[in-house]
Amino acid sequence: MDSIKIDNDRLIKFRETFKGAVIGPSDSLYEQARKVWNHMIDRRPALIAQCADTLDVVRAVKFAEENDLPVAVRGGGHNVAGYAVCDNGMVIDMSTMRHVTVDPESRSVRVGAGARWADVDQATQPYGLAAPGGEVSETGIAGLTLGGGVGYLRRKHGLSCDNLLSVDMVTSDGLTITANENENADLFWALRGGGGNFGVVTEFEYRLHPVGPEVMTLNTFYPIEAAEYVFSAWLKFTRSAPDEATTAFAIWQIPEDPDLPAALHGKPVCLFDGMYAGSTDTGEEIFRPLRELVEGAATRPNPAILVTLRHLGGAISRTSSEATAFSNRQAEFMLSIDGGWTDPNESERNIAWIRQFWDTVRPFSNGGMYLNFPGFDDGKDVRWQTSHGPNYDRLVSIKGKYDPSNRFRFNQNIKPVSI
Repeated sequence: MDSIKIDNDRLIKFRETFKGAVIGPSDSLYEQARKVWNHMIDRRPALIAQCADTLDVVRAVKFAEENDLPVAVRGGGHNVAGYAVCDNGMVIDMSTMRHVTVDPESRSVRVGAGARWADVDQATQPYGLAAPGGEVSETGIAGLTLGGGVGYLRRKHGLSCDNLLSVDMVTSDGLTITANENENADLFWALRGGGGNFGVVTEFEYRLHPVGPEVMTLNTFYPIEAAEYVFSAWLKFTRSAPDEATTAFAIWQIPEDPDLPAALHGKPVCLFDGMYAGSTDTGEEIFRPLRELVEGAATRPNPAILVTLRHLGGAISRTSSEATAFSNRQAEFMLSIDGGWTDPNESERNIAWIRQFWDTVRPFSNGGMYLNFPGFDDGKDVRWQTSHGPNYDRLVSIKGKYDPSNRFRFNQNIKPVSI
């Protein structure tokens, strides 16, 4: 692939005015800066702009427009498809913008778009407050929230996007705007589940809820032979579980974690994962049936492949499908197939199995998809359209208003009508 030529005088001027780091292929930081969580992604951007503040984001967006550079936006870099980095374009890297400001009186928090969920939790928990975030501390807040945001508080307090109060964003023409229920309300609607299609969000404001600082968690392992029995018991549990109880059933192998018995490392298991967002004593009683089970089956080409079924419902389903861009709210469960392996020679076999398994189980779904989880696509994928359902046409219209040239297309892309 031919590399893009950037006018040197323009680049020098850009570096001089940019507060953060401007990293090119010849810079020592380049190899590390272009890496994302999925190590199968090996893309080489022409430029990486690590923004220090909102003004840097404005400068980067304008520079990309002036030089007709494709733009990828990096928050946590955690998306499996590697949308955070592109070949021969500019990466607008938000990863150093990790400020968190808590207002315990109003129960709200303002967070820089480069923050991880660990940053938010560490700042809010001293007040006994939490924003509904992800399940993994190192996940970036931006991508997860813009795609919906499924976490441990989902049944009690809804999705991350349901708890957004406001966002600050830089548009494709370099303007800074605020979107909330009163300002740019159409954009605010679209950002809650429509992905990173509409601009570069620089700051999120979330509603906080009383949670913790101690909660009851569920992490119980069973022999893989017990999978069928354990799964049936879990389904029965979900039928009457209170909203405070958020659980999932999974098939995996025990990782080489020093906190787990060495004799069990690498053993295939079925497991429960969950949290009770309420009294720890009540949570212990609620989860007791799931802790005391045992007796089934499962086959995967690699035991490190994690197959998880999450219980949804609760607060998610009580929000109207038209209230936000995230529309598929009546699904009772969500299946994810998380492929993980370290030997590149295993890639083809594992990917083939995952796709075959997905094709087998998809007919049992309602046709929707959680857009933060899908892996690779060829750019012609219709999953985004079908997953947004009746909200898709409205998203296309809003995309045309805020990003008519589709500058921000390295995402679960919604093309404006003119493209």
